[in-house]
Amino acid sequence: MRARETFVQLRSRLTGVTAAAELTYGVLPERLRNQIVHAMDAAIGPYEMSDLALLGIPEAVPASNETWRQLQELMLRELGLLSIGRGGDDPRVSCREFVLGAEDVPQLLYTVQTALSLVEARNRDLESRRTPGILYRAGDLPDCSMCQPTDEAIAVLNRHFLENGVGYQYENGQIIRVDSELLHSTVVRPAIHLLRDSGFAVANSEYLQAHEHYLAGNYADTLTWALKAFESTMKTICDKRGWPYATRDAAAKLLEVCFDNALIPARLQSHFCALRATLEAGLPSVRNQPGAAHGAGSQPVTIPRHIAGYALHLAGANIVLLVEADRTLG
Repeated sequence: MRARETFVQLRSRLTGVTAAAELTYGVLPERLRNQIVHAMDAAIGPYEMSDLALLGIPEAVPASNETWRQLQELMLRELGLLSIGRGGDDPRVSCREFVLGAEDVPQLLYTVQTALSLVEARNRDLESRRTPGILYRAGDLPDCSMCQPTDEAIAVLNRHFLENGVGYQYENGQIIRVDSELLHSTVVRPAIHLLRDSGFAVANSEYLQAHEHYLAGNYADTLTWALKAFESTMKTICDKRGWPYATRDAAAKLLEVCFDNALIPARLQSHFCALRATLEAGLPSVRNQPGAAHGAGSQPVTIPRHIAGYALHLAGANIVLLVEADRTLG
């Protein structure tokens, strides 16, 4: 069946007007807020206010009820608020009102991130409790038949952000800042996807930490954690392959181990001499500039955002190269 065309795709096809070329960060437009509300409804599901549900009869309480309640409680506690809307006993209405009316963008992004994280966790739990081929009776397991699949919900929200020219995406459990849609789709997202492999858990955590610092404007820490992720990726590959290295080895030494053990095939290494030099000198030298990894001295040193962004993308490209090379070894 042919995929349904979105409004933006139809508009682009008929008029040539595409999504905004420049991404913005300080404002979430009304159209996007409305789309977030619709997306949350589809992903989380309904909130059942029937008499049976209020009495706690299992058959009448969908899993979505608990998800809406958890979302409301987390928002109140983590955002330091006493109320988030006029929904009364209906947390779904309160959450919707907050998304539509709140002015603080980080609070709105936290709401989106928390909602999707809760949906992911709930859907994993429901799937883990189902045995394939078994027909369950009503009430045996919480029902979420009206909920949108997790991957689809995430894809829809990410598409809405980009179509509205707002530079944020949800990846692997958190909202990250996007400076270039092309770089995000060809470098950042593949790196995060590859690092989801359980063996790369440390590198994955460090790379996401770098993105978290970047989103918060902590650019010196962005450089530090980007390099950590790069080095942890190499250490993971070395551990997997049994290639010895010293615990305190930094990027240049780790790259030497990887190249000496033909992570890049020997017949191609002469062609990759420039690549090795780039890998050894690129990200480490960016991170080692004054104020990034060492004391700044008597004068504070400001790391520009574009340098931090370059380090993130460079680390992502390096990680994709190394993990893909490791996969080719079998």
